[in-house]
Amino acid sequence: MINKNLFFKIPFLLFVTIFLCTVPNLSAQVEINFTLESAVEIMMDSSYRIRNLKMGIEQRRLYLKAEQAGLKSKVYMNLITPNLDNSSDYRWNSTLLRNEIVHENTNRWQMDLAIRQPIILFGFPTNGNISLNYKIWRYNQKDDGSYTNFYNRLYLKLEQPFFLPNDKKNDLEEAKLDLEKQELDYISYNGFVDSDQNESQFKVYL
Repeated sequence: MINKNLFFKIPFLLFVTIFLCTVPNLSAQVEINFTLESAVEIMMDSSYRIRNLKMGIEQRRLYLKAEQAGLKSKVYMNLITPNLDNSSDYRWNSTLLRNEIVHENTNRWQMDLAIRQPIILFGFPTNGNISLNYKIWRYNQKDDGSYTNFYNRLYLKLEQPFFLPNDKKNDLEEAKLDLEKQELDYISYNGFVDSDQNESQFKVYL
């Protein structure tokens, strides 16, 4: 008696044989050069520890740049548009020798512009600042008679605190030390990986 399953297996085997004969040998067309250096490179690229150290270095470099950028000149502008005041207050009238209620209805427009530069002494930043300031405002008062006055002021301002910690210098030095520490950790880990690979290669040769 002929097995019925044989009629189903023979066409399938013929199809697989024809497919394998027609498809080119892909494995023969791919050439992989796998050396010790390439193995170390692949391992370094796929190591999460290496990626973490690289990201830490980049992060600390950007933080150091931010601290160094804080030593450059900055421009500040403040606008008060407007400042309204409508009030009543008792004031002494020296002519009538009595207190009077005085009503004030004013509005004030003001702009402050400052160019500030941190003070750097002997190559080290301090907590001090020197700034060029310009202030202009318009004062409008409405009472029995309405009048408007304009004022402006240009002045130089020096700020230098004493007997206080130098925060700017400390922050800059801390950013430099953090970057150096992260770079040393990266170099140390790379040296550990290289020494481990060399030891493994030596054992293979033995």
